[in-house]
Amino acid sequence: MLIMELIMQEKYLLGLLKMRNKGIRILFNGKELPYEFWCRLFHKSDKGGFYKTDYCNYKNNEINFKWITLK
Repeated sequence: MLIMELIMQEKYLLGLLKMRNKGIRILFNGKELPYEFWCRLFHKSDKGGFYKTDYCNYKNNEINFKWITLK
């Protein structure tokens, strides 16, 4: 199961990379970050925080992921 999950995560990241290469900005909390950072999309903090898609704005060609913290 873990191998399949890793394969799906890699496919997701490659899809985002294709979109970025077509001119869509991929943002994390409103900032563009290098591709090497993107794998953090799948990480969760010990306190339950995680990244979630905040919005997809096709008019401005951007997708934003926001860090959510559970209280």
